[in-house]
Amino acid sequence: MSRSLRAFPALALLLVFAAISCCASRLSATTFYVDCDHGKDSASGRSLKSTWQHLDAVNSFALKEGFHPGDSILLKRGCRWHEQLELLNSNKSGPLTNSGKDGAPITISAYGIGDLPTIDGADSVTGWRPAGPSTCWDSRCSRAPSSCCCTGCRKPARPVRSPLRGCSAG
Repeated sequence: MSRSLRAFPALALLLVFAAISCCASRLSATTFYVDCDHGKDSASGRSLKSTWQHLDAVNSFALKEGFHPGDSILLKRGCRWHEQLELLNSNKSGPLTNSGKDGAPITISAYGIGDLPTIDGADSVTGWRPAGPSTCWDSRCSRAPSSCCCTGCRKPARPVRSPLRGCSAG
């Protein structure tokens, strides 16, 4: 038997091993951490020393790279986010990301000690100033609100006046 034919099984085995090794990193689940106080959105989110700070970093990762079956997203206890968590799938063709499967869900849970984390989906608006009569107040918003609530007001908040203005509270 020629020398090249004897080397073929070893080469084939080596190629199979290389292919498995290449893909094995995504076969294992990854845990991601989010800490509202000490995180950094430019971090990897993959360890307690490199946590994300905002849910927007989680959302961006979901769109760019995607979460996979078995992955976990852990939110630090005692934290509150005035944002939304949206694991949207941007991959229109190809494998579905941001979706678990039987026996390997994507888990969203908590870590640390203290109260459970809170996601309230609202942005706090500050810098209120009088805008006309004594019952009308106004503030700038970073983005157009879809609704407005007033905490501690005697009357319900009035509708939003314009896309970049806050709501009035009487």
